[in-house]
Amino acid sequence: FYNAAIWADQIIFWSVDGVGSYVRFHPLYDTCKFLAYASVIPALALMIVRVETSFYECYRAFYGSILRGFPLATIERRKQAMLADLRESTVRLLRVQGAATLVMLLLAPTIIRVLGLGEAAVDILRACSLAAFFHVMLLIVILVQLYFDLRKSALWTSLTFLVTNALFALWSFDAGVTTYGLGYAAAAILSLCLAYVLLVRSYEKLEVLTFTQPPVEIDPVMEPV
Repeated sequence: FYNAAIWADQIIFWSVDGVGSYVRFHPLYDTCKFLAYASVIPALALMIVRVETSFYECYRAFYGSILRGFPLATIERRKQAMLADLRESTVRLLRVQGAATLVMLLLAPTIIRVLGLGEAAVDILRACSLAAFFHVMLLIVILVQLYFDLRKSALWTSLTFLVTNALFALWSFDAGVTTYGLGYAAAAILSLCLAYVLLVRSYEKLEVLTFTQPPVEIDPVMEPV
């Protein structure tokens, strides 16, 4: 559902207003969305580094303390440490990606002029850049949901993203070129809000979910002492 959601709006644009016989594409929308995706490379790089290093260490410590039968106070302390690392990573990510997105918003007229896409593309690029910003935040929340084995939450989040991105893309096309990209942005924002609410609700009772679900498997060699 998540991967289908990424392409849903573009497939709709290709179907109703695309060019090409065998390989369909929409020159205006596809170019703006590609540039928007390029603008989130800093966030993706930072996310991989943080999630696979500091967050994973806190994550491993939390579940390792459960598997080793540590006292509840230790488990709760490590849970708070994991939450603190998530918050720190999020703030750092917002700073880095916020700066990259701001640069894209400011340079949009210059980029579009160089590419010769027309004035209408400036607003589309800006809308897609904002959408990509919320999209990358959505991806991070989904990854955290999967880290905690919250598969139902990840399912509902991805399904919501798919449905809203498709429906808003249809609306955007009918509304005219000035709204291109706004549907993608609205879908990303709504899905992010839902994902955040589901994650917070589950995180508040993470210990209960951990003890009532099938055991989490962690490499014994890598367990914290």
